[in-house]
Amino acid sequence: MPGAVEVLENFEGAVEWFSVDDDEACGDGPPNPKRIVVKAESEADDAGKLLRAAGEEACMEEGAGVGHDICVCSRISVSFFESSYKKLCGECRMRLVTDDRSADREAVKEIQEEFKEAIKKHPEALETLIAAADEQKKKRQEHHWKRLQKGKGRKHGSDN
Repeated sequence: MPGAVEVLENFEGAVEWFSVDDDEACGDGPPNPKRIVVKAESEADDAGKLLRAAGEEACMEEGAGVGHDICVCSRISVSFFESSYKKLCGECRMRLVTDDRSADREAVKEIQEEFKEAIKKHPEALETLIAAADEQKKKRQEHHWKRLQKGKGRKHGSDN
């Protein structure tokens, strides 16, 4: 969702997470879950990557070595909204490699949909999302235009 990271940045956003056993449910979570605070220099460019970062952090913080199985419950939290927790289980490698990739994608998609609906109800967040999406579109258009300009003067497919 273009602009989601900007909304998280501007509205005190974070990905909250905690580890659980394989047979445990996420429920409402602990009173003080661990947090990955979203900042401008965040490497993730979308909410899905931020949610997956919780798995990476869990593998590092929980001392789970390579090959260790772990389950993580994570959600998006901003000043005006908290998604429900979604559980991802998998094996720690350099990152958390989930057991069921389609379930992983579905869990991330559900959180993103909840977040999108919350943004629609929050005018300032919606403005931020729209502005960020417009800026991304403008950058793509500029990049495309530059590529077209570089191609001018070249002969394509001719023997001249």
